[in-house]
Amino acid sequence: MRWRPGERVVLRYRLDDGLHDALGTVVEVAIDHVSIETRRGLVRVEATTMVTGKSVPGPRAPGPGTGARKRGPGTGAREHGPGAAPGTPS
Repeated sequence: MRWRPGERVVLRYRLDDGLHDALGTVVEVAIDHVSIETRRGLVRVEATTMVTGKSVPGPRAPGPGTGARKRGPGTGAREHGPGAAPGTPS
């Protein structure tokens, strides 16, 4: 696997307790390990533990549709008439 610092990757590796994934930006590449900056911090993955990996696109930019959804018809929202108790027809 050939990566360059600054490249975004996902890397699966095996430790004694099972498989783990590191998703983030490569900060160091050496013959015996790769260091990846993840959301949880720096992860150093030894070459002998690597199972698979690949380059991935950058994170999606926040924009419309990434926040809370608006409720409307067909989304489970119910409108009630004035003074109507929840669960009663309007």
